[in-house]
Amino acid sequence: TANPARVLKLSHRKGYLRPGADADVLVLSRGLELDQLFARGRLMVHEGQPIVRGRWEGLQASAAHR
Repeated sequence: TANPARVLKLSHRKGYLRPGADADVLVLSRGLELDQLFARGRLMVHEGQPIVRGRWEGLQASAAHR
């Protein structure tokens, strides 16, 4: 992800795993399914299930009812 970040002129904070960078990390299972997701320094998904809920889930639910 360093190359896209550099092209978008965001490499000062994106595209790298280093102190001060804004990095999200996906951990995939052997079957290439989402196992864990770390974002904003927090574990957000564990064993494929969300453990941190946010407003985006409410937006998905309301869109499904339209």
